[in-house]
Amino acid sequence: MILETIDIDNLARNTKVKCSLKVTIENGLPILGECGGFMYLSDSIETSEKTKHKMVGVVSGNI
Repeated sequence: MILETIDIDNLARNTKVKCSLKVTIENGLPILGECGGFMYLSDSIETSEKTKHKMVGVVSGNI
């Protein structure tokens, strides 16, 4: 799956959702992420243009 840069920009900018997810998961919500969902849970995603975007940060690693 290839995420478009605009999608990554929108995901990265939505700090309210990212923070809410992170707190909920850290408080014990079980999670399962695959493909783009797993990428979203990671620390960051780097685009083909070498731009790095912070994601939720509950799965250690940079994609």
